[in-house]
Amino acid sequence: MSRDKFLNFTKNKKIVIYGSGTISGKVINKLDELNIFPEFILETESTKKSFKNYKVFLLKDIDINFDEYIVILGFFNAYVDVLDLKNKLTRIGFGSIITFLDFYDFFPEYFGDIYWLTDKNYLKDKTESLDEVKSLLEDNKSKIIFEEVVKFRTTLNYNALSSVDLDDQYFPNDIPKWKEPVNFIDLGAFNGDTIKLLNDKYDINKIAAFEPDQENLQELIEFLKKLNKESIIFPNATSDGIKKMNFDANAGAGSVVSEFGAETVTTISIDQSLILFNPTLIKMDIEGSEHETLIGAEQTIKLTRPGLAICLYHKPEDLFKIPLLLKKWNLNYTFYLRLHCYSSFDLVLYAIPNK
Repeated sequence: MSRDKFLNFTKNKKIVIYGSGTISGKVINKLDELNIFPEFILETESTKKSFKNYKVFLLKDIDINFDEYIVILGFFNAYVDVLDLKNKLTRIGFGSIITFLDFYDFFPEYFGDIYWLTDKNYLKDKTESLDEVKSLLEDNKSKIIFEEVVKFRTTLNYNALSSVDLDDQYFPNDIPKWKEPVNFIDLGAFNGDTIKLLNDKYDINKIAAFEPDQENLQELIEFLKKLNKESIIFPNATSDGIKKMNFDANAGAGSVVSEFGAETVTTISIDQSLILFNPTLIKMDIEGSEHETLIGAEQTIKLTRPGLAICLYHKPEDLFKIPLLLKKWNLNYTFYLRLHCYSSFDLVLYAIPNK
């Protein structure tokens, strides 16, 4: 059915792919299965001359009859304003534009889950859980963000999203401040980027940083040496216990525990690794391991009641499973939600302990 709808939609049209990354490659592979072959690849800025045997042209250099073409946006990331790009392409003259979410909606089984993205019907039988999460949120802004994210994920319509705060991730100015001095656990420490932001805004007492990617880890070590704060560095991923797991490294900030990873890492839980650390703030941006890591930090969180900044966009179920787990623990927190990137990426739950 979806295949037939797509074929009818694209009938008698020439296909252009915008973008030359991983998602574009998957889109092209699917088109190959349908015996549809793009005319060329389009980029705004690129040094590539070809991609998957197709020529790459810059937007500023093309001279075509735009009405004959359908553009498929072959990317899915946090940093592009898709509506802005669609408007730009429309002004140039393209009449038909298919976002990656549109394309995904034709073939969800082919792509599987990608971060939060799954079949748009996934949340439709989760009404009770979603209502429960919404009732936890403290301010009207959080509730609006939650409603918009749910609508976006169930319609895959970019017009649903409006409340994006591109700045101040983990330290929003419109929620209560974190307790000082800060004993900080940074899960997914990358190269120290969040620690740097924290140091610019808060008095740091000590740091525990977890980063399993070796390249990121080396940068993190050098950064913490220069910062000159009491620090513990763990070359581990985190979960609910000690395990050997496959790991996909060399992905920068997106390095991730994955069954397809070519390397092996040892995971460890917070309860097992940090004894008497007494955190006042825990940040979790760990590519889908947030829920299991929370379970492995239960004793620490119940004992010390730290502030929590937890990403909710890596898995479809995180939107409700993580807030409801914290609610179940009944620790007297106030909850806020903020969205810090496009396409509902960098959706962060802020849990602030009440005194």
